[in-house]
Amino acid sequence: MKPINIIYIVLPLVLLTGCSSKGTLQPTQLAKAAKVSEIHCYNIDIKQVETRIEQYLKKCFKYDSIKKGNIGKGRRISLSEGSTYQYSAELRENTNGCKTESKMYGIDNEWKDVLAQSNLAVFENAYSCP
Repeated sequence: MKPINIIYIVLPLVLLTGCSSKGTLQPTQLAKAAKVSEIHCYNIDIKQVETRIEQYLKKCFKYDSIKKGNIGKGRRISLSEGSTYQYSAELRENTNGCKTESKMYGIDNEWKDVLAQSNLAVFENAYSCP
């Protein structure tokens, strides 16, 4: 098969998969696509916030990937299921009077409770898994 023919076959499949999945292909896209979001202000070090959110995600989800990375003035931790991302928390240091500010995003209303429960996990309060 010629390379051009392969592109004609593969490209529509990639687009169809991306459009039909519930989530975004990159964690950076969640800020625009999310139906639910919350902002939390913590007097806790950014590394501790990141660790506690990661512990919550690992305990409560059997998802394929927890992706962590650097962003401007902070870190991002996201959760993916297969090739799409449904949850992301952007953590920034010394922003808006917070030692750590967290902007949490969920792709749809089903994730609203996850945002609330991950906030409880940051404070080391009792939380439940959805």
